[in-house]
Amino acid sequence: MMPKPLPPWPSPLSVGALLIAAVLILAFSPGEAYAQELPPQQVHRADFAPSSDEVFGVVRQFYDYDRSLPISPRTVESWEEDAITYEKVVFTTQNGERVPGILALPQSRDARVPVVLLVHGLGSSKDRWERDDRVDLRDSLLAAEIGVFAIDLQLHGERSAVNDYQNPVYLTFGDSLFTRNRDMVVESTIDARRALDYLSSRQELDPARMAVVGYSMGGGIALRLAALEPRLVAAVGCAVPTREAPLSTDPFNFAARATVPTLLLIGTDDWLSSPADVHTLHGLLPEGSDLTFFESGHSLPRKFTWEAAAWLIERFQ
Repeated sequence: MMPKPLPPWPSPLSVGALLIAAVLILAFSPGEAYAQELPPQQVHRADFAPSSDEVFGVVRQFYDYDRSLPISPRTVESWEEDAITYEKVVFTTQNGERVPGILALPQSRDARVPVVLLVHGLGSSKDRWERDDRVDLRDSLLAAEIGVFAIDLQLHGERSAVNDYQNPVYLTFGDSLFTRNRDMVVESTIDARRALDYLSSRQELDPARMAVVGYSMGGGIALRLAALEPRLVAAVGCAVPTREAPLSTDPFNFAARATVPTLLLIGTDDWLSSPADVHTLHGLLPEGSDLTFFESGHSLPRKFTWEAAAWLIERFQ
């Protein structure tokens, strides 16, 4: 009896397809759900290993977008207060939605000024940066002649109508909602990149001096931008969650690829992180990055705004 022929060796094309399929499974699987239910001090990521260049190359494609798409910006209204010009603007993001934001510019500027993009957390909005415990960040930057731009992320603030005005916090509960939560995070990160497109188009602003500050979910977005956006000179991640996450959104995966100095501002008793994990995260960041702990939970004390502003002002000098 003749032996059966061996099956053909997979072609390079099929091998590539298998690799991409494997990456997609890793990148978009929810990971170990049980880790999210444990107390923060029991969730340690000391054994985290960054993904390979090939795997990360696939992951970053999900944050790419067509930069030829017009942003079609429009100033809805403007006003002046205490030598500051405020503009409510809207621009078009990659999925066709209109993104509202508030741009604040110092009137005393003599040349093009730096600008900081503010990215809010889950269930919040751009207006959160104007409340008493956070407004010092905006005011301190403006006093140093640095512009500030705060936007509403997908499903948040003035964009919540597409979700029937339901708070998107509910997307974090239940496996059936995992994909919607993941997609919201990815889309919101692209929204932030489109915001940088808009800021780069403003003649009052210096496109070579842009930075980002994000809080909680926004802190994770700030870390992604630190890896994805060569236009940034600095990033600040406040109250960044350090729990297990898929490769596609895991802040650890992006911290390992960050190319700009990054400041982490974290509460020692934050239920979404642990000091041990935060030290691991900080160790992945590039040279010039810093870490400050506050004796607080997920809600950082007001002084975090002063530290963030002072750190950014120094980076812009």
